[in-house]
Amino acid sequence: LRYLAGALLVFLSHQSIAQISNDTKTSAEPLTNLNNWCSGTNVYTTVGSAGNYSTSCDGSNYNDVWFKFQASTSFLSAKATPGSLRYSSLTLFDENNNEIVCKKGSSSGSSEFVTESLIVGDWYYLSVGSS
Repeated sequence: LRYLAGALLVFLSHQSIAQISNDTKTSAEPLTNLNNWCSGTNVYTTVGSAGNYSTSCDGSNYNDVWFKFQASTSFLSAKATPGSLRYSSLTLFDENNNEIVCKKGSSSGSSEFVTESLIVGDWYYLSVGSS
């Protein structure tokens, strides 16, 4: 997790709409081996997601997808680089559902944050959506 930077999640706009398997916190996709990790281009999408969650930075998110990871360091740098996702939102929660940080992107820009408050060994949940 030391340098989870760059394009954490890249989204597609034009693909078949199918039910997303990680559109709730309880079905969050596990992320492992996160040192300098970056997803491949167009690996993740919010298209077809039915998830919806409230955050402090933009009220209700729509088309949320969820990821989870176990902290191996207190530092996390995360960035969601949208394809056609507008007003992207990237929110980090602890395992007790406390919001740690929430960042909202512009109409076409990425959302990103850095935090140094993670507790090693604890589980964290990352929500990506749009408002």
